Amino acid sequence: MEAPRQSRIAQYATHRNRNVDNEHDKGRAQVKAKRTSQRGLRTQIAEALATDDNSPVSRSAHFARTALERLGLNEHLAIRVSKVYELSAPPKVIRGFRDLVVRRATLDDVAGLASVDDTPPALIVERLLKGDIGYVGELNQAILSHTWLHKGDAFTEDAQFLARWRLAPGTVWSFNAAASPEARSSGLFVKVFVEALRSAFEHDGANRVQCLIRSTHASSIGLHEKLGFRRLGRVLSLRTPWLHVAHWEGTNGSKKTSTAVDGTLPELEFTS
Repeated sequence: MEAPRQSRIAQYATHRNRNVDNEHDKGRAQVKAKRTSQRGLRTQIAEALATDDNSPVSRSAHFARTALERLGLNEHLAIRVSKVYELSAPPKVIRGFRDLVVRRATLDDVAGLASVDDTPPALIVERLLKGDIGYVGELNQAILSHTWLHKGDAFTEDAQFLARWRLAPGTVWSFNAAASPEARSSGLFVKVFVEALRSAFEHDGANRVQCLIRSTHASSIGLHEKLGFRRLGRVLSLRTPWLHVAHWEGTNGSKKTSTAVDGTLPELEFTS
């Protein structure tokens, strides 16, 4: 009986050692995964901070957004950093695209406008009915590009996600400029955008055109600067289900924070 007993003990010891080895392997794997995750987080944070916009507000926003994404909390808190630009004179005329028709949008264009960038048709109708001006770029009777201008004392379409932008007299707000995929690299969109901006100054009484661009949209920032837009400052927007904060930092040193609670909206005005 001694031999079978010793055999069972040996088998138990072997099985136990294997379990210990497996636990050690599992522990090493967890440590490795944690270190990899930490390195990934450090890399993402480094990439988020490696921007041309290194103000304390922007750096904090990038850091917070990255950390929240890693923790899976980004659905409950939204952070966005945007730059505000202003154009104070009409851009130069762009030649070419003789067959391109640039005109104001009408209610007959709703389907064509929606096909460019999936803007909801109901929103397009709402814009046109309240007086927003849409410009379309039409080639061979197909709408390939559009851009929008808003006249009034405030622009509210961004309010749910960012803030309500108060507009000084003579200010036209530029927004939702887009082109279909086949037109993005042709220069057609730039032609439409320039024609709309020139019309704002020449026919719509604009003294200035302002717009908001996400700080990560380098190509859009480059285009606006090439057309003569200058940066007025930056906006940090922080939104939770119960709190909404918009913070403005102007290039002239001006600062303002607008806070809203219980479903109300923050409000800011951009000044030179």
